[in-house]
Amino acid sequence: MDKNKRFNRTEEAKIDPSPAFYSSLNHGSPRTVKLRVYLIDNDFKTINIELDCKVRDLIEVLSKKMGIDDYENFGLFEEWSKGGKTDERLLGNEQVLSDLGNKKTQKKLVIKCRVFRELNIINANDATTHLYYIQTKYCILSGYYYAGITNATALAVIQMQIEFGPYSPNKHKIGFMQSRIRDFVSTVLLEKHGAKHMEFQLLEAYSTSSSVNFT
Repeated sequence: MDKNKRFNRTEEAKIDPSPAFYSSLNHGSPRTVKLRVYLIDNDFKTINIELDCKVRDLIEVLSKKMGIDDYENFGLFEEWSKGGKTDERLLGNEQVLSDLGNKKTQKKLVIKCRVFRELNIINANDATTHLYYIQTKYCILSGYYYAGITNATALAVIQMQIEFGPYSPNKHKIGFMQSRIRDFVSTVLLEKHGAKHMEFQLLEAYSTSSSVNFT
């Protein structure tokens, strides 16, 4: 299955009320706050919470609904733009979320892995693997994780196989990647080597890559 299509970007989470911190009252009730919680690829889930809901409660319920087994590895981050750059802070598990529903803050909540551990990744189920995957991809493309041209090309080719299938000389020619090059190559490498050179590298590696089966 295409990992990038696992979640519907416009889908709202259907989370059953729980007496611990959810309300069966209407959305307009002063007891509830409507929050939109994002994944790192901008998919999101929308949830109505009680005013005294804590971060750990929200993570646990979202994880159960999304099928994430090891939710203790994930955290809720508050993210915002400042001076053209993105800043973030990890919210404490005991923090109450009652003040985060105000749209005027122009901040968004993102659920993502706090620390990558190899054993956890190896043993992860499909839902958790998807989150690890999109976060790793984001970190490489943003330059947060540095990948040299050899490793970056190899990783990009895997992503190209996921999105475009096996290499086809009739479709995958020079110019094919130009409009999407930033979806596969980090800004660091584009600035260093140029978009045309990186596209040539990708297509050459793509043309000689072995077909990979994705489930």
